[in-house]
Amino acid sequence: MDYFGECEWEQERHRFRDWSDKELIEGWKVQPEHVDKYRRIMNGLGDTLIAKNQACGDSALNPVRIFSAADTTEQLKVRIDDKLSRLKRGNNAGEDVITDLIGYLVLLKIANRQEPE
Repeated sequence: MDYFGECEWEQERHRFRDWSDKELIEGWKVQPEHVDKYRRIMNGLGDTLIAKNQACGDSALNPVRIFSAADTTEQLKVRIDDKLSRLKRGNNAGEDVITDLIGYLVLLKIANRQEPE
């Protein structure tokens, strides 16, 4: 198992960044017009997470706990609930709610790997 709790076959499947477009298209039957879109979106999500982390001082994974004593994963779940609520109600408040939601889900995956077993 690696840091993200993936067994060997999952690790291989997730190494898409290392695969050539030809390997993705011919070996994995990914539609050619989607390969670049997938890479751009995932790279953009990573850039967004890094930028928000820098701007907020890593508050999602290492909160200062001024008002809330809830653990990190619980705090992330509350943020995810808020984003889902905005999606359901159609109230995005000028935000990219889907990108934020995906970002919080990634952070939750990271936080779950950091929790003591």
